[in-house]
Amino acid sequence: MKIIKSFQQGFFTQFLIVFFLATMVVTINGLLAGRETFAILDIFILMLMALCTSFASVLFYVDLQRMSRLKMALRRVLHFIVIVGITFLLGLVAGWITLELSFATLRYMAFVVGVYILVTLLMYAKYKKEAKNMEEKLKEKFAKKEED
Repeated sequence: MKIIKSFQQGFFTQFLIVFFLATMVVTINGLLAGRETFAILDIFILMLMALCTSFASVLFYVDLQRMSRLKMALRRVLHFIVIVGITFLLGLVAGWITLELSFATLRYMAFVVGVYILVTLLMYAKYKKEAKNMEEKLKEKFAKKEED
């Protein structure tokens, strides 16, 4: 039960972060491309993008305790490729980018890489804070046992 709750919290946090940052990227990219409108379909595609990338992220980060550093690095590279693929395909569907190599497509992909790095850093900070809190609770627990 605790694993499911942790999964839900991680998924929801990831979804919100990705949705917010993806919305910012599409808005900025659209403004730079000269589009002044934001269609309702764009919002649904952003939600789908956040949903797909969050689900892919959660699947890739299951059972990391028993993995070697090499496997973790390979998993990270594969995760990056999947995320870029998802965002590229949804960008094509939404009409934000084209298959031709243009400045707008390169800018979009640069934004995707930037968001990927930012989300990774935010999630790292979140997990580091949780680990620190657990460590403090364990220290308190062992300090109480030593006093007894």
